Amino acid sequence: MVQFLASRILQGIVVVLAVLVITFFLQKLSPSSPFNNEREIPPEQRARFEEYFGFNKRWDEQLWRVFTHYATLNPPNCMKKPGRGVGEIIVQAFPVSLAIAVPSLLIALLLGIPLGAIAALKPHTWQDRTATFLATLGVCLPSLVLGPIVALIFGLWLGWFNVSGWMDPGDWVLPSLTLGFIYSGPIARLTRGGLRETLVQDFIRTARAKGVDERGVVVRHAMKLACLPVLNYLGPAVAGLLTGSFVIETVFQIPGLGQHFVNSAFENDHNLAMGITLFFAVLVVVFNILVDLLQAAVNPKIGLKT
Repeated sequence: MVQFLASRILQGIVVVLAVLVITFFLQKLSPSSPFNNEREIPPEQRARFEEYFGFNKRWDEQLWRVFTHYATLNPPNCMKKPGRGVGEIIVQAFPVSLAIAVPSLLIALLLGIPLGAIAALKPHTWQDRTATFLATLGVCLPSLVLGPIVALIFGLWLGWFNVSGWMDPGDWVLPSLTLGFIYSGPIARLTRGGLRETLVQDFIRTARAKGVDERGVVVRHAMKLACLPVLNYLGPAVAGLLTGSFVIETVFQIPGLGQHFVNSAFENDHNLAMGITLFFAVLVVVFNILVDLLQAAVNPKIGLKT
């Protein structure tokens, strides 16, 4: 266990460092600059900005500056929000994204796993075709399309919910349903494939030969192994939900991490974009380690391999 955790943590550190370096050079290679505004900045003021944010130094010195900021858990200030630190914005926006992520994940699991199970247990029937169609729709329909459609139907036409805002808990319904449906598609397809593969295993035939009823075979024996691909998918999926869907938060005007990231991209706020990107990378690493631990707990035969 200790060797596994040490190995995965070391791999995670390498991954986060790689994300930092790649993001840094992508920002430097971008033709736009944080100091390009609609209004022309006087040369003296621009020079002060570049000195304050370290843009007047060599690239290697700038990279080291970025690394030391995050290695010491002291993120820099935002470039477009005077007086506000990157860490402050992440701390304020993360609970908002979390409030959307939790119900979205529950909806995805409660919708995706039953759909996948129905499709696997009723192959080549109308139930299978209907469940597969809904799962494929969730996989293929981008949030850029589904979000406005949901807002148009349930917000503008029917008037059941607000299409933007965050003050009323009712405002959470549409973005949660949209995200939940999008993530339920892959979960349903993984459940269907895992369950169909598990149902032909020898231990399933043995359980049936011993007189275990079909419900017991599925619930007590098959589903546990069939959900292993779903567990593997949940690592990056949960991290993506926690950092907020960039499109969904922008469509529904939710002040979470996703909207802040989109704004930082449009405003060329390199510091904020870097901070949210690294936060997302750390979440992916952490949840992938947790998923490995859960998989080993569900199926001890897998073990913890470094």
